[in-house]
Amino acid sequence: MFDTVDDIYQFIGQAIYNALPDEWDEAKFTAILIEIDHFIESRQHYSLGGDIHSFDIEDTDEDIAWDEAFYALFKLMRKSESDIPWNKAQFSLLADGSFDLEFKYDPDLQWLNTVERDSASYKAMNSKDILKIKTWDGLPEDNDRTWIKQ
Repeated sequence: MFDTVDDIYQFIGQAIYNALPDEWDEAKFTAILIEIDHFIESRQHYSLGGDIHSFDIEDTDEDIAWDEAFYALFKLMRKSESDIPWNKAQFSLLADGSFDLEFKYDPDLQWLNTVERDSASYKAMNSKDILKIKTWDGLPEDNDRTWIKQ
């Protein structure tokens, strides 16, 4: 499927580019890893003249979807089966063709991905915290996390 990290970067960048309108300044694609090989949530937006717009990425190859590219990247980066090198990735593409890919490991997201949905801990969370966890920035450091102790 993908032989190198560069192949993956090229695929993701091209998929983003193909989904954009003719005019744009910067595009960002954020992948939130929920379950390896099964589920990634994504958020996509581009800027043009200071305004932010959303876009939908489309598969650029009928056999390979963008989520498979992120799964492949995750697997290439981990050191062992149990290693989780990141659970959030953000691909930024500029109109001049340059790009940046950032990764982060969010312990709140990892906790959310492993807690049982019918547990007291999960039920103690408010929906705004869950939605915030599933963003690139996640929860602020000073956010109350009493639900972890439930």
